[in-house]
Amino acid sequence: MRLPFPTRISVEKTLIFAAAVLGAQLLEGTNLLFGVLFFAFIMLSVLAFNLAGGFSRASGTYVFSFALLTCVVGGLWKIVLAEPADSNLSSPEVTMLTYVVSMVGIMTSLFISHRITRKSRGFLDVIGIDKVNLGLASLGCFIGNVLTVPANILLPGGNGSLISIINQENVLFPLAILLGTVHTIRISGGRRSVNVVTFVSAVLMFVVGGLINYSKQGMFTPIVCWGIAAASQRYRLRSWQILLLVAFAVYSVTILSPLSQVGRQLGSEDTSGWERLQLSIDLLSHPKRLRAEYINAIEPAGSVGPGESVANFAKGYFNSPQGLLDRMTIIQMDDRLITYTLQGHTDGYQRYIYYFINWIPHFILPNKESLAPPGAAAGGNYYAHEIGGILSPDDFTTGISFSPSAEAFHMEEWVGLLFLAPLVWTLLFTTVDLICGDLRRSPFGLIAAVAFAHLAPESLLGGLIQFVWAGNLAIVGATIFCLYFAPVLGALLAGEAPTQPAFSVSTASIRTI
Repeated sequence: MRLPFPTRISVEKTLIFAAAVLGAQLLEGTNLLFGVLFFAFIMLSVLAFNLAGGFSRASGTYVFSFALLTCVVGGLWKIVLAEPADSNLSSPEVTMLTYVVSMVGIMTSLFISHRITRKSRGFLDVIGIDKVNLGLASLGCFIGNVLTVPANILLPGGNGSLISIINQENVLFPLAILLGTVHTIRISGGRRSVNVVTFVSAVLMFVVGGLINYSKQGMFTPIVCWGIAAASQRYRLRSWQILLLVAFAVYSVTILSPLSQVGRQLGSEDTSGWERLQLSIDLLSHPKRLRAEYINAIEPAGSVGPGESVANFAKGYFNSPQGLLDRMTIIQMDDRLITYTLQGHTDGYQRYIYYFINWIPHFILPNKESLAPPGAAAGGNYYAHEIGGILSPDDFTTGISFSPSAEAFHMEEWVGLLFLAPLVWTLLFTTVDLICGDLRRSPFGLIAAVAFAHLAPESLLGGLIQFVWAGNLAIVGATIFCLYFAPVLGALLAGEAPTQPAFSVSTASIRTI
């Protein structure tokens, strides 16, 4: 089976599929209006995906992730569980309508951006990045990321410092996996997809991000990077690889996702990395105890005491805990913020304006935080406190995710969705497509697809606005690093000339497995 990397999805087949979903939802007791809106969202999402150019463009990967992870995955899983799709929501029809309106706004933004980008080859293609030896560049990215560890120790930190900029813009580990995967597939004729560099990079990301910091993003970014890179090359999966991926999916749902929740609760900010790793190993060694801790953690609480937080925010979208699937749908949290907004609580324009002011570097505007509205540094946490019942009063560190649609609605209700959000999407799609171009031509643009897998459904408007500046700058900076510096670093370790094109020359010293 070849991994798909579609540039277009059949509208006719989607219509049949969406109609079948609507029928199943109605049979399970879903409100007709909610079901029709869900049907419309699926259809509009496919039209927007096709308009964007599918996975050939970074904007298309944004549409895919936004549609899938806001409500489509959750809605489909509701059918499997025989639960009404609108259950466990306070304002289901309005919440679903915000998604439909958002997708119309996304389509409008795509239409505008394409008038600017449709003839562009993309910055990455123009600078001749296809001449880079991807194997050496991948190794160089790995070395460059390792060098940031002593840099954090030796260089002065703080806002606006060099090391702060490096940490914010660092995408070298994901890029090492992306480039190494593409390189291995190409030089092996599709027989292999993993080499030593990609394997070690993935393990380090998983251990540091997942097992030590309990981040789901750290746990799953390596497999997402591999999957996107392999799909871009239309990699053919063997039977044993399919079974391995299925096993990993089951393990992720039942074990890894609960680990990230339980680990954060049992650990503390003062716990060392080594102690966190030992705790993770202990929990993974006792999966029954881990599941019991997880179930106990998400039981609805009568009240939230000092220093406590209600994991998964009491009752989730599903009637029972679903592990990773609880985190693969954002509709339940969006519904809470939208319901709160409908009660007469809007946030206004100040936060929206500050998101753009935040583009200005600290060395130009050193006191820009003084212009920030309350909770600007952690908007999701601030909104959770506004809603109430999610976090304890003294918890100002836990990150809470809402979609850009929910924040736009919270700012100025329908005005926010019809005008504020489309402006951000237009800027995002225009800049990222001008930089990345056709993702099938250059694997460097795939870093945007990896970023959007997280940002599209779970980022506030502020995250998207920040990506327009900092995210695109990180892609350009990482690409230039790979063009001029990473091959040299890789060659120093591999003992090869850094000028050989990756398309035709094997890197023998980087063994594939």
